[in-house]
Amino acid sequence: MTRVLVAAASTVTRAGLEAILAREAAFTVVGGGDITSLAEEVNEYEPDVVLVEVIDGVDDGALSALRLLSSEADDGARPAPAANVTRGGHDGLSQTPLQSSLTPRELEVLRMIAEGLGNKQIAARLAISEHTVKFHVGSVFAKMRVSTRAEAVMLGARRGLIVL
Repeated sequence: MTRVLVAAASTVTRAGLEAILAREAAFTVVGGGDITSLAEEVNEYEPDVVLVEVIDGVDDGALSALRLLSSEADDGARPAPAANVTRGGHDGLSQTPLQSSLTPRELEVLRMIAEGLGNKQIAARLAISEHTVKFHVGSVFAKMRVSTRAEAVMLGARRGLIVL
């Protein structure tokens, strides 16, 4: 069982991420809050993974807190959740091999999966058939080497493909 702490500026985003994770038996959400209380919650709940929404315009203090947690993990201090601190969006980061292997449409579908949309909703939004959406989702899963929507979202966020 992977213990996940979810931190997001938006309560709606946090609730959506927690709902996605709750669908998967492999994950247990152990806490959640905003980024200002992240260090305290990590110390309190000792999660295996910290899933953080980082948005454009986030204050430097929030990014400093993430870097501090990352450096503590690198130094072997407890807690030691996943130590990758990445940002998505258009902030000048180079493309990862995974990002360059996904087509623009697959990235679009992945982002909609992260929003919590189902195949029927994605199809309606993109004005394509549900069958085509299933094809894109299958392709995303295969390229990312994942088997669930939650895994795709978590890996996509970790690799900076999506901003939560």
